[in-house]
Amino acid sequence: MSVWSSTLEAFRNQVAAIAPVPSGGATACVCASLGLALLLMALRNANEKEPLAEREKTIIEIEGLAPVLAEQADNDVRTFEAYVNEVSGDSNGHSSKTIMDVTLAAITGARSCCTGLEMAERGLSQVLPYMRSDVVAAALIMHASLCALLINAKQDAEQLDSPQDQAELGQVIAQLQTQADQLLKRIGR
Repeated sequence: MSVWSSTLEAFRNQVAAIAPVPSGGATACVCASLGLALLLMALRNANEKEPLAEREKTIIEIEGLAPVLAEQADNDVRTFEAYVNEVSGDSNGHSSKTIMDVTLAAITGARSCCTGLEMAERGLSQVLPYMRSDVVAAALIMHASLCALLINAKQDAEQLDSPQDQAELGQVIAQLQTQADQLLKRIGR
């Protein structure tokens, strides 16, 4: 079942329930999707008033990213559910594959958030002046979502048996965080 088939209220109640799924990763992806939608609204509003080819290109790119980010919320539910079920079974721990799956799901979501931040940076100059606050708000939402996803990824990666995998994923996580922080700083100016 998709998180997108429930109402916002139902999703919020599912997150608040005692069940461990949906968890932080899916919640972060949903929040990032809402931030992306806010960015899209600001760009569409400006384009309605004055169509520009560059703005239209940004809108099309965001429209392409939106379903990707939405799918990542559902993918997080699937991968984390497999992770939880593996522990509740007869297993004494998690397989490297399951740990890698949840880690990569979080990193993939974070990458999409970073792409959204890049689009927000580009879109900031393409919106009407009174809607720039919506772009900054959208960027803050996506950045916070990225940070939440990377916290999960870091914690999950630390469970991997391979020190090389831990180090490589740690480097990817650090690079994504640095890139996102720099984007947010430029957007917030």
